[in-house]
Amino acid sequence: ETWQRQVQAIYLHVIAFNESAMRLYESEGFLQIQHKSDFYHIAGQSYDAYLYARYLNDGKPPLTWRMQQTASSWWQWWSDALRRAVWMRRQTTGPPVQA
Repeated sequence: ETWQRQVQAIYLHVIAFNESAMRLYESEGFLQIQHKSDFYHIAGQSYDAYLYARYLNDGKPPLTWRMQQTASSWWQWWSDALRRAVWMRRQTTGPPVQA
């Protein structure tokens, strides 16, 4: 088996303001998996970075990242459903009455 078939992930960092690089990496299948505060220090200035990964050969993101994505999706669904329910209730009951 060649080393190419054994590689399961490619990781890279990108400075947070390099939006064109982030678009390129995402278009090539890289996932943004972590934010790193003050990762780069250039000419006395601190800059944030993002960690990107591309998974190959049945490689998977870390379990903690997958769980975070699931929780984030669930929370977004729940908050959207609650917002819709409140909006629908206001449509059927009218505005609150001031005493």
